[in-house]
Amino acid sequence: MNDNFNLPAPPNFRGLHPDLPIRIYQRHLPHWRQVGASYFVTFRLADSIPQQQLQALKRWREIWERNNPEPRSESQWKELAREITSKTERWLDDGYGACELEQPQIATLMRDSLLKFQDDRYFVSCFEIMPNHVHVVMK
Repeated sequence: MNDNFNLPAPPNFRGLHPDLPIRIYQRHLPHWRQVGASYFVTFRLADSIPQQQLQALKRWREIWERNNPEPRSESQWKELAREITSKTERWLDDGYGACELEQPQIATLMRDSLLKFQDDRYFVSCFEIMPNHVHVVMK
C-alpha cells in the first residue's frame, strides 16, 4: 500500500462537506461535485501510459466490477480509486512517452494555461507540471 495516498491538504483546500448538497454522476469513475469545494486533478499526455498497460487496467477493472456488483459501497469505490490511482501514478512516473511537457516552452505554455482564468473562473492552489502529466489543486 502506498503511504502517500492521502497527503495533507494544501492551504485553503476545502474538500467535500458532508452536510452540503453534492451532485454525483458516473463516467468511468464516480464524480462528486460541490459548490466551493477544492479538487485534485491529474491529466496526462496521450502517450504517457503504454497501450498494453491501459488494456491490462481495463481488464482488471472488468474483473473488479464482476466481483463488486451494484450497488457498490463507499469502501468499494475507495478501493477501486486507490488501486487505479496507484497503478496509473506509478506508470506516469516511469516517464513513458515523448514527455513533451519537459520542454521549457511547452511547460510555460501549460503553466500560463492553468493560470489564465485565475481568480475569475477558478482558483488554482498549486500545481506540478511533470514531463508527461500534470497535477493541479483547484477550486
